[in-house]
Amino acid sequence: MEYLTFPEAGSSPELIARAAQVVRDGGLVAFPTETVYGLGCNAFDEQAVRRVFEAKRRPLDNPLIVHVSEDWTTPERADGWLREMVDDLARNFWPGPLTIVVPGGDEFAPSVRGGRSTVAIRCPDHPIALALLDAAGIPIAAPSANSFGYISPTSARHVAEDLGDLCDLILDAGRTRYGLESTVVEAQEGKLTILRHGAIPLERLRGSVVASVSVFDGALNDPGPRRSPGLHQRHYSPRVESIAVMPGLDLSQVLVAGSPLDERIRYVGYEERESMVPAQWSMLSFGSILDLEIVAHDLYENLRRFDTPDQRGLLILELSDEPGLGRAIDDRLTRAASGTILTSGAAVRLFLADKAGM
Repeated sequence: MEYLTFPEAGSSPELIARAAQVVRDGGLVAFPTETVYGLGCNAFDEQAVRRVFEAKRRPLDNPLIVHVSEDWTTPERADGWLREMVDDLARNFWPGPLTIVVPGGDEFAPSVRGGRSTVAIRCPDHPIALALLDAAGIPIAAPSANSFGYISPTSARHVAEDLGDLCDLILDAGRTRYGLESTVVEAQEGKLTILRHGAIPLERLRGSVVASVSVFDGALNDPGPRRSPGLHQRHYSPRVESIAVMPGLDLSQVLVAGSPLDERIRYVGYEERESMVPAQWSMLSFGSILDLEIVAHDLYENLRRFDTPDQRGLLILELSDEPGLGRAIDDRLTRAASGTILTSGAAVRLFLADKAGM
């Protein structure tokens, strides 16, 4: 593995040229975007794409996002309403954290599409990513640069700790701006469907496009080839067992007498919110519920910090239950908890009793 650090002042033509050559030669380059770090390869090279799946231990039914440069144009086959919709979305949100799922993608390596007849495309809003795309002269397929199912990386250090020598090259440009993945939408005639909540919230999409905007309601357990990256039930997840709970629960009486788990439970809430939990539990915070941009930016850094290498104990993750970015935050926390959301103190106590074998 080669590790290249960019100067704080910005890009370096020499480092970009080196990374672009690795991509063109079929190598894997971890690079920063405005959302998370991606593990990139030549989107036309099936062998390179398969290396990405192998490095991440990623199921082949999970499509990759193809990153394109600012001068990318809608394919000729995308006529009529589709061309107009994609052009409108690109004009409003690219470069930026919006991924558009459109029909086609035959020109890319087959595995990019994850067994579907659609392809996910976006133009990232990061100077290093854009410079790399321009220098390589080809689209770059790139999922997040982490082991499949684990917490996404928002720094090059995260990539090195997780994937290490499985990358040919890691580009270090500091922490990412948003800290959450892109919003994924599927373009259909007259409407957009949000497949994955992300850095662009529902409200901003509804205020910027003519089409109606809806949310895919089967995303947590979508069977068959995935319509979008990030739709597996367990995803973005610490290695230590985690559950999610709704805010405002009175958990002060949920202790199970004699359970060895009680003192290894850590409850993660928010500033400005009172959490009613047993004194034996450790209290942690995602940050201020009044500033969800910071909560989102720090979410993966915090989840990695709260994780335990020995996988002992239990994390209880409080959902924000807020609109806007809160939907994306809660989506990640729900998947970090493998879809387990407990909505009452009684349900939490039953869960803990079951864990204790009582």
